[in-house]
Amino acid sequence: AKPIFESIPKPQNFNLSRHVKRYSGKILISRLLFIAERCAELSGEAYSISIAKIKEGMFLQMYAEILPLLGAQIQPENETDANWADQAAEKLKNQIEALESEIQAQKTLLNSDDLNRLYCEIARLHYLRGDVNASLTFYNRARNFCSDFAKNLEVSIEICNISLERKCSNGANLPFSYYKSNSCLNTCENSKLEACEGLVFMLQKNFSRSADHFKKVRLELGKSINFIVALEDVAAYGSLCALASHPHNSIKSDFLNSVHFSPILDTVPTFRKLLGHFVKAEFKECIALLKEMRDELALDMHLNTILPLMEEKIWDNCTLHYLLPYSKIKMADTSEALGLSGAYVEECVIRLIRSKKINLKIDKSSGTFVLSNASSKQAAYKTVMETSGNARREMRAALLRASCSEHGLIVTGTSKYEADSEDNQNNAGKILDLDDLKVDRQGFSIGGMPC
Repeated sequence: AKPIFESIPKPQNFNLSRHVKRYSGKILISRLLFIAERCAELSGEAYSISIAKIKEGMFLQMYAEILPLLGAQIQPENETDANWADQAAEKLKNQIEALESEIQAQKTLLNSDDLNRLYCEIARLHYLRGDVNASLTFYNRARNFCSDFAKNLEVSIEICNISLERKCSNGANLPFSYYKSNSCLNTCENSKLEACEGLVFMLQKNFSRSADHFKKVRLELGKSINFIVALEDVAAYGSLCALASHPHNSIKSDFLNSVHFSPILDTVPTFRKLLGHFVKAEFKECIALLKEMRDELALDMHLNTILPLMEEKIWDNCTLHYLLPYSKIKMADTSEALGLSGAYVEECVIRLIRSKKINLKIDKSSGTFVLSNASSKQAAYKTVMETSGNARREMRAALLRASCSEHGLIVTGTSKYEADSEDNQNNAGKILDLDDLKVDRQGFSIGGMPC
């Protein structure tokens, strides 16, 4: 029996037809069925589009799976056809047998490119029938007959697609590092690899590494792998993974203001706005906007199961960046600034302390958070001010020495503190300010110290 899911309300301004135009192939139908199962208001429209796309692509197994789910909500123009499945199955079977016969009859005469093409076509037909194991077998055979790097990469991405479909998020069938080490990769091919690897790490709940891969995707990706992931997904997944794992400066430079990732964000402006709130330290607005997007994100088949953990990580990151500049702050003020309940803010802080991301004490008697040591921002600010002060003094002294040498003055290292003789003591002037500078032909000092 199919599991019963809690119905998700239809997100405001969500257009299903526009949403599914991002995708092609089996992933399009899988996303439609996922939405139909979880949103009652969209189920009729989703099932109707699914039937049309299944017949168009001849996805037989999905047709068999969807039949028991259909009801009166299916629109008349997309009614099921009992004879269609049998005819399509027979057609696919005949095509596979014809291709296999061609390979057997002319195997010694066919070159590598021909064998690669035939094996890929057989693999595709098995995939349409729903036999993913046979499809993987033939794709692996096709990879043995790839005459160039581009064809090898294309076959391997098809294998990655099947692995992801089978919930094998380890992506072991696609050797990412091997392909990325090849200098022949163009921008689009590299973007395909980065997008696939980013998706794999996101499904493994490794949000930091996922974001690092998504940020390397370029706009040239386009719709080249929309049977796996769309460009809009890269914007969404990359933004969410970055918010869950990356610091403020990284999000600003590598995502929001990046010359490469910023154009991808333009495909889904809501995520640009979300990152903008975080970068501007508008954490309450950032959290509120993400809560508004929750229903729409829950209708994404990849985000649905990991969304609670992802939200938790984002709340923690917002809390961390809000607390860092303070040495002491009231719990109530923190709760108000983040738009979260006091109890939940305390949970976030406890998680941050346990993960050693912040050195902080919770003083419940006074209702405050107390940072045990100065924050990293404060320490960095202090270091910068000390370094710049020292540099200013050294430059001032160097300019003064150069000016004295230019005017024929003799600069000595003698001061009244180091004088061993009466002459040195007489020559060492007691200077307290530049305006009171006492200079003679024997030497000078500032504030009693040598220059």
